[in-house]
Amino acid sequence: MKQFANSKPTLQERFDALLISTEFANQVIGKLPLGEVTYEESEQGDARRRLLHVEKVTAEQNALLAETQAKKHKAVSDELNKRIIESLIPQFSSHHNVAVSILGLSEDITHLLDTLSTRACSVSLLEPIVAGLPWLHEAILKDINSPQNRRIDGGGKPIIVDSIRTALSTIGIENLKMLIPYFLFRYCIPQITDPYPEIKVKLTEYTLGVANAMHNLAGVAELKKFDAYLLGMLSNLGICASTRGYFKAYDKIHLEYSQEVMTAKDQESYSALQTTKASPVDLAQLYKSHAPALTVKALELLSFKRLNLLRPLEDRESTDYQALLSAHRYTKLKMLIRYRLIDKDEAKNYLMSLNLPLQWLEELNKTDLFKLAVQYTGH
Repeated sequence: MKQFANSKPTLQERFDALLISTEFANQVIGKLPLGEVTYEESEQGDARRRLLHVEKVTAEQNALLAETQAKKHKAVSDELNKRIIESLIPQFSSHHNVAVSILGLSEDITHLLDTLSTRACSVSLLEPIVAGLPWLHEAILKDINSPQNRRIDGGGKPIIVDSIRTALSTIGIENLKMLIPYFLFRYCIPQITDPYPEIKVKLTEYTLGVANAMHNLAGVAELKKFDAYLLGMLSNLGICASTRGYFKAYDKIHLEYSQEVMTAKDQESYSALQTTKASPVDLAQLYKSHAPALTVKALELLSFKRLNLLRPLEDRESTDYQALLSAHRYTKLKMLIRYRLIDKDEAKNYLMSLNLPLQWLEELNKTDLFKLAVQYTGH
């Protein structure tokens, strides 16, 4: 990802930055963080201009030292991130490593999604599969017992559901078709992404928006609703894999590099390493260069028997692909607007450039992109 000192970043570059953090996105477009003033405008700047000659000399020496330390820090940080990216290339080349080792996918998940896609799907068919996936079992029970979803008895006390069969029956098959893919996506999202905790929030927002857009486009695009929704929900698995892989590699390579410079008694490099952090620029570049291919690798390894989610990713002439592309672009636009990273003229021009069929645009405009469309009966 290029630096933006002399050019206005593209909408895609702004969006890639937004997925990492709102602050990084604002830096990319040249905005100062809210409330920040430039050095020249600050009281410190005013005081600096009043320094005596001796103090000026001292300040200049300190500035030179700080500049030298900054150069060393950048060199160490660049080397660290170079090693991280190099370590990820072989990991990303293996289908099994991407789907199983990084994302934690399994044959049970394939069976689960294939079952959900059938008209004959029932609680009795889903129960043993869900029971074999502890993370999903826990997520469903937690959801049904959450304050907004739990039922209340005649005495005003919450009814606790501890049976997965009861939970599945209460939620209902149609809701489960929306809920289970969402829980699967949440399972694949990296949970720890410090110092960028917003990643999982922004990525969830983005993916839910795409999935909801696909679900609502299905009717006018003549697609199967569940298949379209699921495709939208899984279409960002590559970003999940990129992020998980990057932060896992960061911890490992950072430790190895620290041990290396300690052994070499390179105190300057060791000190610099203690203040380095994950590079948002490299992470955004990783999304751009690897995420789409990693999504395909994950879906290929799942080897669905009933679902065909690969065709839209391979056949760019298919309606599925056009719908998915439209869902992604429309959701990106709405998020850029939401976080004030695009002006009105840019937004208008971008929307026109999508050349969406009128029915598609009308359907997208009616879609509540960022809300999980699940409503339990009796609540």
